[in-house]
Amino acid sequence: MLERSDDRGKTFRRINESPLLFVQNEHSREDGNYGFLDSLGNNYEKYMYGIRGVDAFGDISEVTIITAYGVDMTPPSAPAIYFAESITSNKIQLKWQMPDDNYDLDKFHILLSGSLEGDYETVATNLAGITRSYEYSDEINTNRSYYFIVVAQDTAGNQRMSLPVFVQMVDSIPPAAPINLRGIIDSMGIATITWDQGKEEDLVGYRIYMANNPEHEFAQLTKECTAMNVWHDSIELVALDKKVYYKVTAVDRSNNFSAFSTMLSLDRPDIIRPGAPAARPSSSDTKGIKISWSLSPSNDVVAYIIYRKNVSKLDTSYHRITRIQNKVTTEWLDSTAIYEQIYEYIIKAQDRSGLLSDATFPVKGRRMFDFAALRITSLVAEYKKEYGAVYLVWDYSLKKSDFELVPKIYYYLYRKTNEEPWKKIKQLDAAALSFLDRDLKTNGTITYGIKIVTEDGISGVISESNLINYTKE
Repeated sequence: MLERSDDRGKTFRRINESPLLFVQNEHSREDGNYGFLDSLGNNYEKYMYGIRGVDAFGDISEVTIITAYGVDMTPPSAPAIYFAESITSNKIQLKWQMPDDNYDLDKFHILLSGSLEGDYETVATNLAGITRSYEYSDEINTNRSYYFIVVAQDTAGNQRMSLPVFVQMVDSIPPAAPINLRGIIDSMGIATITWDQGKEEDLVGYRIYMANNPEHEFAQLTKECTAMNVWHDSIELVALDKKVYYKVTAVDRSNNFSAFSTMLSLDRPDIIRPGAPAARPSSSDTKGIKISWSLSPSNDVVAYIIYRKNVSKLDTSYHRITRIQNKVTTEWLDSTAIYEQIYEYIIKAQDRSGLLSDATFPVKGRRMFDFAALRITSLVAEYKKEYGAVYLVWDYSLKKSDFELVPKIYYYLYRKTNEEPWKKIKQLDAAALSFLDRDLKTNGTITYGIKIVTEDGISGVISESNLINYTKE
């Protein structure tokens, strides 16, 4: 049974008509305590309460007396800020309203933050309850944001905040232009560009611009500012322009635009093969086979690649033999061709992306035989008195690089006396490099000659020796 005294214990009045019954079950409080909520007339006025227990037989316990009072926990109305502006270069003024029924209003506090949902710090406190304006006069930084909140507090310490308000600062200074643009375009046509992050506190983002020609007007790609210092763009790969160009500007909170960044130039991935050159008829001499062609019509060609196959050997595939990096060269001499072998050539153009053109129409050529390869340049004749004969010596080594297979060769020796014509005197194998001529019959001047003859009948020129004056003893 509960009863309350409003006159400091002189009289008590029952406040519950029926006994308060608490049934112990699974929903009961675990600590065994129970409560009762009473409505009071005035806060901070002391009241006395008496509580008596009643058992099942109607017996009533002694009364237990406690003293209690109500506390104000209702905050005041929220202030309504209706004016928040920068009135000078270093002063911000706030004005707010309060309903007239806040009788226990005591004071105001002013909070400031650099962002709407950031951490607010107290910049003014304990402003009188009758105050309805405030001037913030700390050093103003136009590179940051200013969000203000007004807090109302009553005499019981209850507080209520206004909605945050943003103060637009007068800012005509643009941010610095973005620097260090860099990027890459992948084979799928996705361009990724990035740049260094700006350091301005009021920086809100960037705008990106693109053009296919540096002389054209750049089109803006960003509908809104992007806060990240990276941008992905999808470009058309099949285009006449081989490059794509980008510029970036920075934007601050006051919508001031920076100057354009330095222009970034990126190579568009090349998926178009260059046009094929046109082969011209070949020409040959003893030095090799000369291949010539007309230039490819594509402007991004960086080299020409020449392929060859040996028709004489019945080659079925072409082999790459050289790459000519000079893009304006239109002829080349194949000095590696073997004498009397027939070759077939094709040419392909290569662009800066490594793509190859179609091959030219095949042209054939044959390197002419160089008879100088079968010439002996040194034939020395010496008369040996003790033998009554002329000793001949020479030196020759056939270059394997001049022939597909080193042919079998023979030495043909000739002699002429005085003004007589050449007369063949001996045929020697390739292993012989000297000969002793004992068949001397006629006095006079003797000259010897030697020439090389291959097994298949190819004959070199005659090389002459020095003169021998011979007198038969």
